[in-house]
Amino acid sequence: MTPEMMKAGMALLDWDTGALADRAGVTRATVSRYLNGGPDNSLPKMVAAFAAHGVTFKNGRTVQQITRKTPPPSKQ
Repeated sequence: MTPEMMKAGMALLDWDTGALADRAGVTRATVSRYLNGGPDNSLPKMVAAFAAHGVTFKNGRTVQQITRKTPPPSKQ
């Protein structure tokens, strides 16, 4: 997953870095580091957090797709 894909996934779920960090069990600094292009060993945890909320990332050779399987929560 690229940082751009992560940002798109966060936008789909209306998450900020803190929300992703909480759900993935990592620090905000970890999320920010990855979003700024740094390497991170916690990427599988972040991908799993997205998957647990219905967002999956598929990387093909030239195609990158983000799929959301569940509707977004209603904002009331």
